Amino acid sequence: MLKIIESQNKFGTMNAATVRYSNLTEEDRDLIRYVHQIDLDKLEQYDLSKDKDTICRIHHKNFGNAFGFDGDFMYSSEQKGSLDSSIEITPDYVEAHPTGSASIHQNILIVTSKTPRVVIGHPVSDCPVVMICDKKNGVSAISHCSGEMIDQKLPMMIVEALRRGYGSKVEDIFAYVSACAGDGWIHEFYPSWAKDSGVWSRSIIYGEDNRFHINIKPVILMQLIFAGIDHKNIRFNLDDTISHSGYYSSFASSKKGLQEDEKYGKHFAGLYYDGEEDQKIRIYK
Repeated sequence: MLKIIESQNKFGTMNAATVRYSNLTEEDRDLIRYVHQIDLDKLEQYDLSKDKDTICRIHHKNFGNAFGFDGDFMYSSEQKGSLDSSIEITPDYVEAHPTGSASIHQNILIVTSKTPRVVIGHPVSDCPVVMICDKKNGVSAISHCSGEMIDQKLPMMIVEALRRGYGSKVEDIFAYVSACAGDGWIHEFYPSWAKDSGVWSRSIIYGEDNRFHINIKPVILMQLIFAGIDHKNIRFNLDDTISHSGYYSSFASSKKGLQEDEKYGKHFAGLYYDGEEDQKIRIYK
């Protein structure tokens, strides 16, 4: 069985670099106070830098315990390779990197049913993770898709990675798009990454407030349809990360956005095969 998972903000931020006082869980606070013998009234002044990796690993562990996998086996990419580059997280790769890896450069991560309970995904805030799943062959590919990457048609490249590398047929593919920013995503100026006007003509609208309103979901939908996937096999998590209290949001927490400090952080969206021999897909959030 394939399990699609989204952590929301239930377990704390899923990226060590974004750990800060405002998004510490109660467990985090208790741990820091106990280990470092810090009084409650001094906790906010404590330098978290040396504890960030440990805190994030605990978040991963708690996430894994809740969703049925080992939080050490979570693999993400730094996305420093060419846009259509891909890598399969094989049993050999897992053996060589037994506590996960964030030093992967390829943009597209792939996992098969032959590597059960190994999670691929990304810590994200307002950008979606696009997941392409071949139900028949038991192989899935995912990538974090920023506005810039959507402009360059990365969602279509994820589909092509399975077609090219694994012989996947579009009729066997199910696509899932994780929670992301809704139309409350606003720029004062036209975004520099939106270079293909044909892609964004109906999804970046100049509003009566003299600002640009962005909605990336219709663009992703059209790219997946152009890649050959039947619209009936495409599903979106319609939660808006900006307005939904259960998610972190870069825009909502930014000084240029809504300045909501509690929204600072990153949730995790990804998938894994649980080892059961069937073609079912379950979505958990």
